[in-house]
Amino acid sequence: YQEEPGLEELLDAENKILLLLNNELPGYFSNPIANVRQELVSIIQTNEGETIFLRLLTFLEGSFIAETTPNTSLYYSLGQLLGKMDKALTGQYYSAVAAKDFDWDLKLYQRNLRYVPDIKDPKQRKWAEYFYLQQKEVVDPLMPALRKSIIHGDANDWNLLVSDDKVTGLIDFGDMCYSPMINELAIALTYVMFGKEKPLEWAIPVITGYHEVMPLLPPEVDLLFYLIGTRLAVSVSKSAYTKTLKPDSDYITISEKPAWELLEKWVRMNPRRVSHEFRTALGMPPTIVDNT
Repeated sequence: YQEEPGLEELLDAENKILLLLNNELPGYFSNPIANVRQELVSIIQTNEGETIFLRLLTFLEGSFIAETTPNTSLYYSLGQLLGKMDKALTGQYYSAVAAKDFDWDLKLYQRNLRYVPDIKDPKQRKWAEYFYLQQKEVVDPLMPALRKSIIHGDANDWNLLVSDDKVTGLIDFGDMCYSPMINELAIALTYVMFGKEKPLEWAIPVITGYHEVMPLLPPEVDLLFYLIGTRLAVSVSKSAYTKTLKPDSDYITISEKPAWELLEKWVRMNPRRVSHEFRTALGMPPTIVDNT
């Protein structure tokens, strides 16, 4: 890591969180390894006057979810791990994490509005604008009442390790932030539903697994539809902007395809119906669905 303001404090916070999680949930997370001076972060001054921070983490075995064929028991175990992790992180607070200011923190979604004009297709641009507006009108007024916590913030297919149809590890805490706890689940669900013909059917085992160990509140469940829409809007906005910098990038084109496909499905769904299905799966009083 090259030096940047607050980086040392951030790495220190991340190491403390990893140590806490390894104590609470052994084997699921990388463990920081101390240097010969018993420091978890080594600080090196280069001849050019730069400061470089180095650290060593233990290696986790397993395949990535992206390389496996998904099934409901695998996704149930994903929900369980995320729930256990968020339960362990409840009450943890580090000012360096809370001070992070970056585009992928869902509570800072407005930072990505500047990229919306880079979405070339007018119809697709409207989809993204719709969810940014929904976030502003539906979610933001409820934000003060939501449970806040340090969250991993990026449980995607290439950060989750699998063995024998169970999620066995979670890596890369680089997007860790202090945000509404429900954002953890919303972000994970977005990736789970990529490329799925019937996305809700795949979301339910994750939500069920999570709820069993970290009970969700009905208002949080009701907001999942909107938060997933916002995450998709952020993702496609960022991709559109990045394409203006690297117009020939096959990687960006491939990675944004499932996001656009899910966004198109999501914009056509009835938020109350989604909430009704999620609540019913969790045994909560269901919302009344207007079928008109």
